[in-house]
Amino acid sequence: PVLYVGTGERSIGPEDRAGRLAVEQAVTGLRDRRPAASAGRRMWLWQLVTLALAVGLMIGTAIVAPERLFTFLLIATATLFALVVAFRAIVMVAVLLGAFARTNRSRAAALADHALPDATVLVPLYREAAVLPDLVEALSNIDYPAAKFEVAIILEEDDRETRDAAAHLAMPPFMRIIVVPDRQPRTKPKALDMALALTRGDLVTVFDAEDVPDRNQLRLAAQRIAPLPSRYVCAQARLSIYNARQSWLTRQFTLEYAALFHALLPGLVRLRLPIPLSGTSNHFPRRILEAEPWDPFNVTEDADLGIRLARGGGRIGLIDCDTWEEAPYQWRQWLPQRTRWIKGWMQ
Repeated sequence: PVLYVGTGERSIGPEDRAGRLAVEQAVTGLRDRRPAASAGRRMWLWQLVTLALAVGLMIGTAIVAPERLFTFLLIATATLFALVVAFRAIVMVAVLLGAFARTNRSRAAALADHALPDATVLVPLYREAAVLPDLVEALSNIDYPAAKFEVAIILEEDDRETRDAAAHLAMPPFMRIIVVPDRQPRTKPKALDMALALTRGDLVTVFDAEDVPDRNQLRLAAQRIAPLPSRYVCAQARLSIYNARQSWLTRQFTLEYAALFHALLPGLVRLRLPIPLSGTSNHFPRRILEAEPWDPFNVTEDADLGIRLARGGGRIGLIDCDTWEEAPYQWRQWLPQRTRWIKGWMQ
Protein backbone atom coordinates (compact mmCIF):
# COMPACT_ATOMS: atom_id res chain seq x y z
CA PRO A 1 0.00 0.00 0.00
CA VAL A 2 0.95 3.61 -0.38
CA LEU A 3 1.77 5.15 2.97
CA TYR A 4 1.52 8.69 4.20
CA VAL A 5 1.80 10.80 7.35
CA GLY A 6 0.02 14.08 7.97
CA THR A 7 2.03 16.97 9.37
CA GLY A 8 0.13 16.77 12.66
CA GLU A 9 0.43 13.01 13.10
CA ARG A 10 3.11 10.85 14.70
CA SER A 11 2.28 7.56 12.98
CA ILE A 12 2.31 6.38 9.38
CA GLY A 13 -0.70 4.51 8.02
CA PRO A 14 -2.12 3.16 4.76
CA GLU A 15 -3.78 5.35 2.15
CA ASP A 16 -6.70 4.62 -0.18
CA ARG A 17 -7.03 2.74 -3.47
CA ALA A 18 -6.19 5.85 -5.51
CA GLY A 19 -2.73 5.86 -3.93
CA ARG A 20 -2.12 2.23 -4.79
CA LEU A 21 -3.10 2.92 -8.38
CA ALA A 22 -0.63 5.82 -8.37
CA VAL A 23 2.20 3.43 -7.54
CA GLU A 24 1.24 1.05 -10.33
CA GLN A 25 1.02 3.89 -12.82
CA ALA A 26 4.36 5.30 -11.67
CA VAL A 27 6.13 1.98 -12.29
CA THR A 28 4.56 0.81 -15.55
CA GLY A 29 2.79 3.82 -17.07
CA LEU A 30 5.45 5.15 -19.45
CA ARG A 31 6.89 1.72 -20.32
CA ASP A 32 3.47 0.32 -21.26
CA ARG A 33 2.33 3.35 -23.24
CA ARG A 34 5.58 4.15 -25.05
CA PRO A 35 8.20 1.38 -24.72
CA ALA A 36 10.70 3.21 -26.94
CA ALA A 37 10.74 6.16 -24.52
CA SER A 38 11.57 4.06 -21.45
CA ALA A 39 14.78 2.41 -20.29
CA GLY A 40 12.63 -0.40 -18.91
CA ARG A 41 12.98 -2.28 -22.19
CA ARG A 42 16.78 -2.51 -21.80
CA MET A 43 18.52 -2.87 -25.18
CA TRP A 44 16.60 -3.44 -28.40
CA LEU A 45 17.44 -6.36 -30.69
CA TRP A 46 18.98 -4.17 -33.38
CA GLN A 47 21.20 -2.53 -30.77
CA LEU A 48 22.44 -5.89 -29.52
CA VAL A 49 23.13 -7.08 -33.09
CA THR A 50 24.97 -3.86 -33.96
CA LEU A 51 27.05 -4.03 -30.78
CA ALA A 52 27.94 -7.68 -31.38
CA LEU A 53 28.98 -6.97 -34.99
CA ALA A 54 31.08 -3.98 -33.94
CA VAL A 55 32.87 -5.94 -31.21
CA GLY A 56 33.44 -8.89 -33.56
CA LEU A 57 34.80 -6.61 -36.27
CA MET A 58 37.21 -4.95 -33.83
CA ILE A 59 38.46 -8.29 -32.51
CA GLY A 60 38.94 -9.63 -36.04
CA THR A 61 40.78 -6.49 -37.15
CA ALA A 62 42.99 -6.59 -34.05
CA ILE A 63 44.05 -10.13 -35.01
CA VAL A 64 44.51 -9.56 -38.76
CA ALA A 65 45.64 -5.93 -38.98
CA PRO A 66 46.32 -4.37 -35.56
CA GLU A 67 48.04 -1.33 -37.11
CA ARG A 68 44.89 -0.44 -39.07
CA LEU A 69 42.73 -0.84 -35.96
CA PHE A 70 45.01 1.51 -34.03
CA THR A 71 44.88 4.08 -36.84
CA PHE A 72 41.09 3.83 -37.03
CA LEU A 73 40.66 4.28 -33.26
CA LEU A 74 43.04 7.23 -33.28
CA ILE A 75 41.13 8.96 -36.09
CA ALA A 76 37.74 8.17 -34.50
CA THR A 77 38.64 9.53 -31.05
CA ALA A 78 40.36 12.62 -32.49
CA THR A 79 37.29 13.33 -34.63
CA LEU A 80 35.01 12.93 -31.63
CA PHE A 81 37.03 15.32 -29.48
CA ALA A 82 37.27 17.82 -32.35
CA LEU A 83 33.49 17.78 -32.74
CA VAL A 84 33.01 18.31 -28.99
CA VAL A 85 35.41 21.27 -29.00
CA ALA A 86 33.75 22.74 -32.10
CA PHE A 87 30.29 22.35 -30.57
CA ARG A 88 31.28 24.08 -27.35
CA ALA A 89 32.97 26.87 -29.33
CA ILE A 90 29.74 27.44 -31.26
CA VAL A 91 27.76 27.54 -28.03
CA MET A 92 30.19 30.04 -26.51
CA VAL A 93 29.93 32.30 -29.57
CA ALA A 94 26.15 32.16 -29.26
CA VAL A 95 26.41 33.26 -25.61
CA LEU A 96 28.79 36.11 -26.42
CA LEU A 97 26.72 37.40 -29.34
CA GLY A 98 23.57 37.93 -27.31
CA ALA A 99 22.33 37.53 -23.75
CA PHE A 100 19.73 34.86 -23.21
CA ALA A 101 16.24 35.92 -22.16
CA ARG A 102 15.94 36.39 -18.43
CA THR A 103 12.91 36.92 -16.26
CA ASN A 104 13.09 40.32 -14.61
CA ARG A 105 13.10 39.82 -10.84
CA SER A 106 11.05 42.92 -10.07
CA ARG A 107 8.37 41.98 -12.60
CA ALA A 108 8.11 38.49 -11.10
CA ALA A 109 7.85 39.87 -7.56
CA ALA A 110 5.07 42.24 -8.69
CA LEU A 111 2.89 39.40 -9.97
CA ALA A 112 -0.33 39.50 -7.94
CA ASP A 113 -0.89 36.60 -5.57
CA HIS A 114 -4.30 35.83 -7.06
CA ALA A 115 -2.68 35.42 -10.51
CA LEU A 116 -0.17 32.82 -9.33
CA PRO A 117 -0.92 29.15 -10.12
CA ASP A 118 -1.22 26.54 -7.40
CA ALA A 119 2.30 25.20 -6.83
CA THR A 120 3.58 21.82 -5.69
CA VAL A 121 7.16 21.20 -4.57
CA LEU A 122 8.38 17.59 -4.66
CA VAL A 123 11.43 16.72 -2.53
CA PRO A 124 12.58 13.08 -2.65
CA LEU A 125 14.86 11.93 0.20
CA TYR A 126 16.61 8.68 0.96
CA ARG A 127 18.58 8.15 4.16
CA GLU A 128 18.93 11.88 4.75
CA ALA A 129 17.37 12.32 8.18
CA ALA A 130 20.11 14.75 9.23
CA VAL A 131 19.15 17.35 6.61
CA LEU A 132 15.41 17.35 7.34
CA PRO A 133 15.38 20.33 9.78
CA ASP A 134 17.45 22.49 7.41
CA LEU A 135 15.28 21.40 4.48
CA VAL A 136 12.06 22.36 6.25
CA GLU A 137 13.56 25.75 7.14
CA ALA A 138 14.75 26.40 3.56
CA LEU A 139 11.39 25.50 2.04
CA SER A 140 9.53 27.53 4.65
CA ASN A 141 11.40 30.63 3.48
CA ILE A 142 10.03 30.40 -0.08
CA ASP A 143 7.94 33.46 -0.92
CA TYR A 144 4.63 32.06 -2.18
CA PRO A 145 1.05 32.32 -0.93
CA ALA A 146 0.53 29.50 1.58
CA ALA A 147 -3.01 28.84 0.30
CA LYS A 148 -1.57 28.08 -3.17
CA PHE A 149 1.50 26.18 -2.03
CA GLU A 150 2.15 22.58 -0.99
CA VAL A 151 5.36 20.68 -0.28
CA ALA A 152 5.50 16.89 -0.55
CA ILE A 153 8.54 15.34 1.13
CA ILE A 154 8.89 11.88 -0.42
CA LEU A 155 10.42 9.05 1.63
CA GLU A 156 11.03 5.37 0.92
CA GLU A 157 9.26 2.72 2.99
CA ASP A 158 12.50 0.99 4.02
CA ASP A 159 14.09 4.27 5.16
CA ARG A 160 13.00 3.91 8.78
CA GLU A 161 15.45 6.49 10.16
CA THR A 162 14.23 9.34 7.95
CA ARG A 163 10.59 8.33 8.43
CA ASP A 164 10.98 8.45 12.21
CA ALA A 165 12.71 11.83 12.02
CA ALA A 166 9.92 13.20 9.80
CA ALA A 167 7.18 11.88 12.07
CA HIS A 168 8.63 13.81 15.03
CA LEU A 169 9.48 17.04 13.18
CA ALA A 170 7.19 20.08 13.37
CA MET A 171 6.25 21.22 9.87
CA PRO A 172 4.17 24.07 8.46
CA PRO A 173 0.61 23.16 7.42
CA PHE A 174 1.49 23.22 3.71
CA MET A 175 4.03 20.38 4.11
CA ARG A 176 3.23 16.67 4.16
CA ILE A 177 5.03 13.35 3.90
CA ILE A 178 4.47 10.74 1.18
CA VAL A 179 6.07 7.34 1.77
CA VAL A 180 6.74 5.22 -1.31
CA PRO A 181 6.27 1.43 -0.98
CA ASP A 182 9.40 -0.68 -1.22
CA ARG A 183 8.98 -1.91 -4.77
CA GLN A 184 11.45 -2.10 -7.63
CA PRO A 185 12.70 -0.05 -9.31
CA ARG A 186 13.68 1.91 -6.21
CA THR A 187 14.52 5.14 -8.04
CA LYS A 188 13.96 8.85 -7.65
CA PRO A 189 11.80 9.13 -10.83
CA LYS A 190 9.42 6.42 -9.59
CA ALA A 191 8.97 8.35 -6.34
CA LEU A 192 8.36 11.59 -8.25
CA ASP A 193 5.79 10.00 -10.57
CA MET A 194 3.90 8.53 -7.62
CA ALA A 195 3.91 11.78 -5.65
CA LEU A 196 2.75 13.70 -8.72
CA ALA A 197 -0.48 11.68 -8.76
CA LEU A 198 -1.10 12.48 -5.07
CA THR A 199 -0.63 16.25 -5.31
CA ARG A 200 -2.63 19.05 -6.92
CA GLY A 201 -0.47 22.03 -7.98
CA ASP A 202 -0.57 23.29 -11.59
CA LEU A 203 3.11 24.30 -11.28
CA VAL A 204 5.32 21.37 -10.21
CA THR A 205 8.84 21.97 -8.85
CA VAL A 206 11.56 19.48 -7.90
CA PHE A 207 14.17 20.20 -5.24
CA ASP A 208 16.83 17.98 -3.64
CA ALA A 209 17.26 17.43 0.08
CA GLU A 210 20.29 19.68 0.53
CA ASP A 211 18.98 22.54 -1.64
CA VAL A 212 18.66 26.14 -0.46
CA PRO A 213 16.56 27.78 -3.19
CA ASP A 214 16.19 31.49 -3.84
CA ARG A 215 13.07 32.53 -1.94
CA ASN A 216 11.59 34.12 -5.11
CA GLN A 217 12.25 31.12 -7.35
CA LEU A 218 8.67 29.85 -7.58
CA ARG A 219 7.39 33.33 -8.43
CA LEU A 220 10.02 33.63 -11.15
CA ALA A 221 9.07 30.24 -12.56
CA ALA A 222 5.39 31.14 -12.57
CA GLN A 223 6.24 34.43 -14.30
CA ARG A 224 8.10 32.52 -17.03
CA ILE A 225 5.53 29.75 -17.59
CA ALA A 226 2.09 31.16 -16.72
CA PRO A 227 1.84 33.88 -19.42
CA LEU A 228 2.97 31.47 -22.19
CA PRO A 229 1.61 28.03 -21.20
CA SER A 230 1.83 26.66 -24.73
CA ARG A 231 5.42 27.88 -25.24
CA TYR A 232 7.41 26.67 -22.24
CA VAL A 233 7.39 23.10 -20.96
CA CYS A 234 9.91 23.77 -18.18
CA ALA A 235 11.81 26.55 -16.45
CA GLN A 236 15.26 25.71 -15.10
CA ALA A 237 17.04 27.68 -12.36
CA ARG A 238 20.81 27.84 -11.93
CA LEU A 239 22.59 25.57 -9.48
CA SER A 240 25.46 26.99 -7.44
CA ILE A 241 27.78 25.37 -4.90
CA TYR A 242 27.94 26.69 -1.33
CA ASN A 243 30.92 24.56 -0.18
CA ALA A 244 33.21 25.50 -3.07
CA ARG A 245 36.32 25.93 -0.88
CA GLN A 246 35.95 22.70 1.10
CA SER A 247 38.29 20.59 -1.07
CA TRP A 248 39.95 20.37 -4.47
CA LEU A 249 37.03 18.28 -5.67
CA THR A 250 34.41 20.86 -4.66
CA ARG A 251 36.40 23.58 -6.46
CA GLN A 252 36.37 21.51 -9.66
CA PHE A 253 32.65 20.86 -9.19
CA THR A 254 32.04 24.60 -8.81
CA LEU A 255 33.91 25.33 -12.04
CA GLU A 256 31.91 22.68 -13.85
CA TYR A 257 28.57 24.06 -12.65
CA ALA A 258 29.60 27.62 -13.47
CA ALA A 259 30.46 26.62 -17.06
CA LEU A 260 27.23 24.63 -17.38
CA PHE A 261 24.73 27.12 -16.00
CA HIS A 262 26.36 30.40 -17.03
CA ALA A 263 27.59 29.42 -20.50
CA LEU A 264 26.56 26.05 -21.92
CA LEU A 265 22.84 26.07 -21.05
CA PRO A 266 22.28 29.71 -22.08
CA GLY A 267 24.01 28.94 -25.38
CA LEU A 268 21.82 25.89 -25.96
CA VAL A 269 18.73 28.00 -25.25
CA ARG A 270 19.84 30.64 -27.75
CA LEU A 271 20.53 27.99 -30.40
CA ARG A 272 17.16 26.29 -29.72
CA LEU A 273 18.90 22.99 -28.94
CA PRO A 274 17.81 20.33 -26.43
CA ILE A 275 18.67 21.01 -22.79
CA PRO A 276 19.66 18.29 -20.30
CA LEU A 277 17.71 19.28 -17.20
CA SER A 278 19.34 19.18 -13.80
CA GLY A 279 17.88 16.94 -11.13
CA THR A 280 16.66 19.90 -9.10
CA SER A 281 15.18 23.38 -9.45
CA ASN A 282 13.19 22.61 -12.57
CA HIS A 283 9.59 23.78 -12.81
CA PHE A 284 6.92 22.19 -15.01
CA PRO A 285 3.28 22.76 -15.84
CA ARG A 286 1.46 19.72 -14.48
CA ARG A 287 -0.08 18.93 -17.86
CA ILE A 288 3.42 18.42 -19.29
CA LEU A 289 4.40 15.84 -16.68
CA GLU A 290 1.10 14.01 -16.99
CA ALA A 291 1.74 13.62 -20.72
CA GLU A 292 5.52 13.04 -20.46
CA PRO A 293 6.33 11.60 -17.01
CA TRP A 294 9.72 10.73 -15.56
CA ASP A 295 11.05 7.32 -16.59
CA PRO A 296 11.30 5.20 -13.40
CA PHE A 297 13.90 2.93 -15.06
CA ASN A 298 16.35 5.70 -15.99
CA VAL A 299 18.78 6.64 -13.23
CA THR A 300 19.44 10.09 -14.76
CA GLU A 301 15.78 10.92 -15.15
CA ASP A 302 16.32 14.68 -15.38
CA ALA A 303 18.49 14.68 -18.51
CA ASP A 304 16.32 11.96 -20.06
CA LEU A 305 13.17 14.04 -19.57
CA GLY A 306 14.82 17.16 -20.99
CA ILE A 307 15.72 15.32 -24.19
CA ARG A 308 12.24 13.75 -24.50
CA LEU A 309 10.59 17.15 -24.05
CA ALA A 310 12.81 18.60 -26.77
CA ARG A 311 12.00 15.72 -29.12
CA GLY A 312 8.33 16.59 -28.62
CA GLY A 313 8.94 20.19 -29.65
CA GLY A 314 8.90 21.67 -26.16
CA ARG A 315 10.90 24.74 -25.19
CA ILE A 316 12.79 25.09 -21.91
CA GLY A 317 13.46 28.51 -20.39
CA LEU A 318 16.07 29.60 -17.87
CA ILE A 319 15.27 31.76 -14.86
CA ASP A 320 17.71 34.19 -13.33
CA CYS A 321 18.09 32.88 -9.79
CA ASP A 322 20.16 30.32 -7.92
CA THR A 323 19.63 27.21 -5.88
CA TRP A 324 22.56 26.56 -3.57
CA GLU A 325 23.57 22.97 -2.98
CA GLU A 326 26.45 20.94 -1.59
CA ALA A 327 29.06 19.39 -3.88
CA PRO A 328 30.61 16.01 -3.02
CA TYR A 329 33.90 16.68 -1.26
CA GLN A 330 35.34 13.14 -1.25
CA TRP A 331 36.01 10.68 -4.06
CA ARG A 332 33.80 8.02 -2.44
CA GLN A 333 30.89 10.46 -2.70
CA TRP A 334 31.73 11.77 -6.15
CA LEU A 335 32.33 8.44 -7.91
CA PRO A 336 28.90 6.79 -7.39
CA GLN A 337 27.14 10.02 -8.37
CA ARG A 338 29.16 10.45 -11.56
CA THR A 339 28.81 6.76 -12.41
CA ARG A 340 25.02 7.04 -12.08
CA TRP A 341 24.97 10.14 -14.31
CA ILE A 342 26.99 8.43 -17.04
CA LYS A 343 24.85 5.29 -16.81
CA GLY A 344 21.73 7.41 -17.25
CA TRP A 345 23.16 9.15 -20.30
CA MET A 346 23.99 5.77 -21.83
CA GLN A 347 20.40 4.63 -21.18
